[in-house]
Amino acid sequence: MAHTDPAPLGDDDELFAALADALATARHPQSRLIVANASDAFGLARLEDEVAALVYDSLLEPSAGGARAAEGSRFVVFETETLSIEIEIVGDVAVGQIAPPGDFAITVERPGEEWLTLQTDELGCFSFDLPRTEPGGRRAPLRFRVSHNRTITFTEWTSLPPHHP
Repeated sequence: MAHTDPAPLGDDDELFAALADALATARHPQSRLIVANASDAFGLARLEDEVAALVYDSLLEPSAGGARAAEGSRFVVFETETLSIEIEIVGDVAVGQIAPPGDFAITVERPGEEWLTLQTDELGCFSFDLPRTEPGGRRAPLRFRVSHNRTITFTEWTSLPPHHP
């Protein structure tokens, strides 16, 4: 019996749909995050767009009985060579600051949509209420698009856990 390869997929949307189906079938807990990051790998609009890498996440720190763990907050930092985006999540509120300070436009994105657009103050500070959890108690992954002086920086996608009082 001859082996035949499956039919090639026509475009990126079909490829990402097939990936999402495979992850859903496998019941992978981070399937939406994986598909969003795969889409990003192929989808930056311009070569000059920068990606801010996640360089610190308090959830990844060993539990040492610190105050942050006790308070239930989370602190994440994304960086490029020229920009730092620091965000603290306390309950259902995110408070952040971009350094160096300035007037930045921030778009908070969920997979497939621009969810919220906001402006920083002159110190680069911003805050917003996190989106509600989805059925099953999870939040959709988020990323931040930061625009300033014709430069666009995207953060990596981040899954934010639901708030547990």
